[in-house]
Amino acid sequence: MDKEKYMIRVVNVVATTSLNKAVNLDQVARTFPQITTYQPEIYHCVYFKSPHMRGKVSLFASGKMISVGTKCVADAIGDLKYVAKLLEERNIARMIEEPRIHNIVVVIDVGKPLNIDEFIRRLPGAIYEPEIFPGLMYKYKNFTFLIFASGKIVCAGLRAERQIEDVKLIVRDLLNSC
Repeated sequence: MDKEKYMIRVVNVVATTSLNKAVNLDQVARTFPQITTYQPEIYHCVYFKSPHMRGKVSLFASGKMISVGTKCVADAIGDLKYVAKLLEERNIARMIEEPRIHNIVVVIDVGKPLNIDEFIRRLPGAIYEPEIFPGLMYKYKNFTFLIFASGKIVCAGLRAERQIEDVKLIVRDLLNSC
């Protein structure tokens, strides 16, 4: 695979942290009405989204927080720390654990259509059920790859940005073997 013929980009980072106690979600939503969404009949959390954030943070009554929708680890951690600081400034709760990265999702565009049948033949354990989902699913090490005939490959399961280089090598090897 020629390096100039494909692009890889981070499309989502998921990070979590915990507060020092359970929180009253009604109180939180009333305290921050401009930057929160709270629909308890549908969702069991308060969503934070502000112009100072790159993604969205969900706060659960247990005090757990999840950041989603950012494109880099620093932004995910920054969003969690921003919300934690707001909560601490209002004496609602404070963050007690450093944010942890749980998943980084990348999309690789190889710039040409892929022959899914060839991947099925050469990748042991690959799953392809086009009636249910249009992509081939392949688990390799701690990563899950979704391979599409369009030439797009989604990879989930990364825990650090440095693993992007590992994914590039794996994709190169997958494409060279098929």
